[in-house]
Amino acid sequence: LASPMRKCVMRADAISRAVLEQLRELHCLEPEQTVCCALSGGADSVSLLFSLKELGYDVFAVHVNHNLRGEESKRDEDFCRSLCREHGIELFVESVNVRDYCRENKLSCEDGARKLRYRAISDHLDGAKLATAHNLNDCFETTLFNLVRGCGVNGLKGIPPVRGDIIRPLISVTRAEIE
Repeated sequence: LASPMRKCVMRADAISRAVLEQLRELHCLEPEQTVCCALSGGADSVSLLFSLKELGYDVFAVHVNHNLRGEESKRDEDFCRSLCREHGIELFVESVNVRDYCRENKLSCEDGARKLRYRAISDHLDGAKLATAHNLNDCFETTLFNLVRGCGVNGLKGIPPVRGDIIRPLISVTRAEIE
């Protein structure tokens, strides 16, 4: 393999190993379980999707188009469709209107988008676990945000690696390692 391609393959193997290690440590996903990957189209979620597939899990994906960035949102959706079609991964696509929802419910854009995203994804789970691509940087950012807001001890924990049927296999991996 050419040098840049070889490095990319080596990184992908390292990410898959980190995902497997995290799943084993947390005892949160059995080999025969179906898992849904929340697929945004970014490097984090694409890495997670391929890692889960490479590790042999029965994986499908859900992409939620928040319709917040015009053509860019449409490009993300098209990318996810193409990626999953090319790799034989079942994909469900949902379109939500975050702006109207936030206005009607007096929520911040971030809170409204999160609520709509999880609601849209939950419609497809049917007993499957949901894997999100939160990573170590996200966890640190959440901890810092909570600290600035004046949280208690629980807020210093950041993002939990498991919450109910939601698992975060990349939580111990940095964004730089993923990229």
